[in-house]
Amino acid sequence: MERANESRNARNRCPAPRAWMWLAVGAILTSITITAALVRGLHHRSRGDLGRTEVVPGQSEPDLESESMAAPGNSRSPVASRGNIELTGHTVDAPDNEADSDNEVRDGTPDKDPKREPSVPFYSSADLDELQNAETAAANGDWAAAAKAYAAITMNPPVPIDAWYHRAVACLKIGDRETYCEICNSLLSRVEMNPLHLPPINLVAWICALGPDAVADLRRPVVLADLILKRLPDEPTARHAYLNTIGGVYLRAGRYEEAVKHLRDGIAVTNDGGAKQDWLLLALAYHHLGRAAEARRSLDSMPADSPLNRRDSVWDSAEIELLQQEVTQALAGRP
Repeated sequence: MERANESRNARNRCPAPRAWMWLAVGAILTSITITAALVRGLHHRSRGDLGRTEVVPGQSEPDLESESMAAPGNSRSPVASRGNIELTGHTVDAPDNEADSDNEVRDGTPDKDPKREPSVPFYSSADLDELQNAETAAANGDWAAAAKAYAAITMNPPVPIDAWYHRAVACLKIGDRETYCEICNSLLSRVEMNPLHLPPINLVAWICALGPDAVADLRRPVVLADLILKRLPDEPTARHAYLNTIGGVYLRAGRYEEAVKHLRDGIAVTNDGGAKQDWLLLALAYHHLGRAAEARRSLDSMPADSPLNRRDSVWDSAEIELLQQEVTQALAGRP
């Protein structure tokens, strides 16, 4: 009887392990919920929402999984020490010895465990202040300051892919093609080819299509575009965005006829005359095909104010300015 009483008293003093386990789980879920709310509060519409490493020294790993973290303003989206690499719906631990994880698939095969839960990164107040500085600089047209600020942001992992998209655009705006190419190479080396999660694949492909000669082997972005092409959604807005990316990638790879086809298909599904980027890429494709008259007609057909373009988006405007500059130089015969 005494032993029974001692046993009962011991249980009263120390709650059952299972109860402690549930308390711990509850605390973790609460923490994740709070952090996710913080991130979502800064979230903006992007290419990565359409459902948009070979390591760059001194930079953080790309976080291709987490919610976008950005100050208000729209973008397409949304490189590098070894650590935790995140993709939408996946978390892959990358060893320091560069060995690829068994779950990283490069040939388009779905991940072996596609149901793993994504982690939610925590952003300090210093990170958010730096982000605000970067967004403000971009909004003011101070692209050198924006590029510098985004470089600082990408030093602190995990980094949401929007930050890499923004940094790539800023680098192109200041003519820093070397860093732009490093970002593209790094993202291409890390993006996971999971056909069940197209948005991060689409955004990486689009980043590589923003400027010419983003990577030495132009077949690498084409692999992403081909995967997207096989799984185009029916929803018009998403389908248009994906076809726009595919057209841009094929253009950069020198597959101009295919670029024309997919860009025109994308314009046709919108019923809004397409986005300005569609027509600018189309003009470039026709130019490279030697069809100057059609290139100029493409420019004339570009809508002055498309509902697919937002005038209050500094990033959308930056893309258009970059492509317009490239088209102008191409049609004028300047390198």
